[in-house]
Amino acid sequence: MSRNKKELQREVYNITDANRLRLRLEGEGLKDTSIKGSIIEGSDLRTISLENCNLEDSTFIKVNMQGCNMSDATVKNCKFIDCDLRWGIKPEGFEGYNKFENTRL
Repeated sequence: MSRNKKELQREVYNITDANRLRLRLEGEGLKDTSIKGSIIEGSDLRTISLENCNLEDSTFIKVNMQGCNMSDATVKNCKFIDCDLRWGIKPEGFEGYNKFENTRL
């Protein structure tokens, strides 16, 4: 009996100028994703992979990012409002390159 198997191709997203984007992630999360000039609101990204991510000029509102490994991500000129960023690994200069309002680091 032969089976036709489709090989799964991983999609990589480049998100630019999105307004009020809500993310629901499965699998490898945001690995290799670029988000620029966007607003991400009310999303649960706990322990999601941010490997090779490029997050620039974006606003994160009420986003739970507890335990995210951002060590090799580029995160610059972002604003985090009412977010939770505890227990994760952040890239060098993270706090100097970004703005935080009522956010737990």
